[in-house]
Amino acid sequence: MSTINFDDKIFSREILNQVTKRLAPLRAFARDFSSDAKNVGDAIAVPLIGAATATTFSQADNSGNPYEQTGGNVSAITVTLNENHIVPVDITDLQSLNSSPARAEVFAVQAGSALFNRVFGRITSLITSVNFGAIVTTLATASWTLTQIRALKLVLEQRDASVDRRSLFIPVEIEDTALLGNTAFNAALNYGGTEAIREGRVPRAMGFDVYALNQIPLNGISLIAWAQSPDAIAVAMRLKRPQDLSMLAGYEELTDPATGFTFTYRRHYNPGSGKHHINLEMLFGMTQAITLNLALATKP
Repeated sequence: MSTINFDDKIFSREILNQVTKRLAPLRAFARDFSSDAKNVGDAIAVPLIGAATATTFSQADNSGNPYEQTGGNVSAITVTLNENHIVPVDITDLQSLNSSPARAEVFAVQAGSALFNRVFGRITSLITSVNFGAIVTTLATASWTLTQIRALKLVLEQRDASVDRRSLFIPVEIEDTALLGNTAFNAALNYGGTEAIREGRVPRAMGFDVYALNQIPLNGISLIAWAQSPDAIAVAMRLKRPQDLSMLAGYEELTDPATGFTFTYRRHYNPGSGKHHINLEMLFGMTQAITLNLALATKP
């Protein structure tokens, strides 16, 4: 069997490292990620966590068991694992001979980026007015100010959307003009942190975790930004294991410990074409959950 001059385990770990750097936006959704193996079409119950409430203590509560009352609103939504995607990379014998660790790292960066882009792109494809209701505001990117962000916040408030872990997704241009260009945000003392000054980013604004993206999916409605609580969209992810590992030159199962994001790495060699074939494989599913927990904005 042909060999390749970089280690599968190291290479796949580098891919995981590249993916991990970009996984923060996935925390904005209700999710159930696990390294358990499942098949295409299997269903996962993703928990939707509601708010807990406080009550006055009374020994007589709950038939004399005050410390055993129910609390917190937990429901679930079924997500079907019907999104099965791969990121293919092929390496010829000549490329293998001429490869270096630096070249292998480039492959890892590209593969990791493609992996995240596919998952995030499929999840965010759900964000349409059909799924989440009327458009809150329609305005060109260059014209955005804090007014539009406040409008998204107001709609979530009016819909009684959960206030926990709210997120705001905006293009980098809006972060630059409406947030970093606003003196109330770029002044470190007023902001309460140094991120705006030292790193050129605004991690939180108006009760939102802020995610500034290079590209917002248009989704057929000219989407430009949205605000949400986690339970707006439910996502599930599991491993899809090969039936037979004996014909594979390399196989790894990768899981990000922070988010549970999981995928497989597999490599085989075809002597007829003289190529190694590397595939990253993902099995996941997503669905809109509580539709009132997301407010969207478009551009003209």
